[in-house]
Amino acid sequence: MISKSHNKLIITLLSITLLSTSLSSMTACSQKEQAEVIELEPKVITVKTDSDYQRAYEEALEEELDEPEEEFIYDDVNKIYSKETANPDEVVMRFVGDVCFFDGFSLMGAFRDRGSDIANCIDANLLTLMKDADIFMLNNEFCYSERGTPIEGKKYAFRSKPSNVTILADMGADIVSLANNHAYDWGPDALSDTVDVLNNAKVPFVGAGKDIYEAMRPVYFKANGRTISFVSATQIERLGNPDTKEATENSPGVLRTLDPEKACRVIQNAKENSDFCVMYVHWGSENTDLVEASQRELAKKYVESGVDLIIGDHSHCLQGIDYIEDVPVFYSLGNYWFNSKTVDTGIAEVVLSTKMKDDANQDNSVYIKSVRFIPAIQRNFSTSSVDDSEKERILSYLQGISSFTQLWGGAMCFRLSAFRRYGVREFWMTNVVDDCSLADRLIRLGARIRLSGDAVLMTEAREHDLGVWHHWMDRQILFLKFCIPYQWVLLGVLACLMLLPVLWAVLAVLGVLLGKLSFGWLVGVLVYAAALALVLRSWAHFQEAVFPVWRWMVAFCASACMFVWVYLGTILAEGVLWQGIWYEVGHQGRVIRMRRQK
Repeated sequence: MISKSHNKLIITLLSITLLSTSLSSMTACSQKEQAEVIELEPKVITVKTDSDYQRAYEEALEEELDEPEEEFIYDDVNKIYSKETANPDEVVMRFVGDVCFFDGFSLMGAFRDRGSDIANCIDANLLTLMKDADIFMLNNEFCYSERGTPIEGKKYAFRSKPSNVTILADMGADIVSLANNHAYDWGPDALSDTVDVLNNAKVPFVGAGKDIYEAMRPVYFKANGRTISFVSATQIERLGNPDTKEATENSPGVLRTLDPEKACRVIQNAKENSDFCVMYVHWGSENTDLVEASQRELAKKYVESGVDLIIGDHSHCLQGIDYIEDVPVFYSLGNYWFNSKTVDTGIAEVVLSTKMKDDANQDNSVYIKSVRFIPAIQRNFSTSSVDDSEKERILSYLQGISSFTQLWGGAMCFRLSAFRRYGVREFWMTNVVDDCSLADRLIRLGARIRLSGDAVLMTEAREHDLGVWHHWMDRQILFLKFCIPYQWVLLGVLACLMLLPVLWAVLAVLGVLLGKLSFGWLVGVLVYAAALALVLRSWAHFQEAVFPVWRWMVAFCASACMFVWVYLGTILAEGVLWQGIWYEVGHQGRVIRMRRQK
């Protein structure tokens, strides 16, 4: 059994093994551009020598050079709101799925039993993520009112006391969607009350209103000198005469998108008046992870209309993630804090770059810097973070039901413009690729790249146990076998060289114990291992990793044995299992066929 104190050392050495064979072709993203400092040339102004005139000119010049502060806006009529951000160069947006404060649900009973404190229902880690987001959005799947009558014949009619709206602030909500099949459960009066309650609580909403004009009006956030728009609509109750009514010129309701014409017009208008457009849509069927053709068709129409990000909900469970022309699509985030059932859930995080370039000729568009899904679980009226094993299970499941699958992972990243310019997406969708092969391709196409071994070595995965790293190493060695065979062969030679001192040590110890060899053999082994450990320890990437030499020796022996064991297992392999999907791989890493494991 290897002690935990050796874990990081072993992981580091495992990384060295792979870097030694593919270092020349590995690449990672270039570091963030350093902000350029622009110095304004002082203006030369000729003035009279009279001190009064001089003072007047100096004051006028100071006023001219002072940058005006951005005006704070809170306009709930036109739905335009100022938003401060933690970083002046980016906007962090986080999204969750369905939330319900229905007083008749046991969920709210549990909430009251727990002191009416949302912190006793959603754990601290998740609440921090929700509150620290620059923009946090959820689906408000009920109405706030004490008026109205439930829609006749509807199985569930959700209504919450207006005072419960304060829970949204406790959750950190910056905007909510009302475009769902429960906002109208208690009729037009209750929906009108919901609009008033949210406005009075200063919670922006989208997707419903007292008339069709309000229901179609996007929400605009002004952040870092940029404008981000939000549109929302519902496809649910796919009938000619649905229970949840669409708003008209003189009656409350939601914005519907069974026929996408209206919603697409709203997207087009929102995009024309903003730098980035988000569509939050209620669609699909309940309690299934299967994405319907109608969802995919709607998503394509939204993208054609100019949307930059699509967030879905309604299914009460997770659905897959896809990309349509580089637009991320989360088909459903499922329930977030909704009932007592145990379901996988999570937070979708999208970080936007809002940095303005100093050169007017450069592209100043807002673009997505990163997209990630943060797994969580809802159970027993609570939503909480998950441990590493549960996180891996949820992410594996989510990737297994998603159309866009990155088989090998890796530390490659690049700008969206480069992604499009060099045809990376098309290459990625039909081949098994990672940093090594993609770097070679980009170099041949004229792209400038930079080596960064730390991108592989300095990762959160260093804290994982050896079982996780065994799986990671297996994929990396298989990548070399299928995509760069000659490096895989060289890796076999390296495996033998790494195993020799370990075997030598074992045989020397046995020989000494049996009296067949002198202690000189054992000393020789120790000297060899110590010298190798010192060489590795002195490598530039590990200057800060100061450990006793004996720890390096133990880590080396353990990693050598593991590396050889994994390598031997790849000799007869014809494919790779990753995230619940079996990939049969052919010449030059091309995927021949895939099948989902049950």
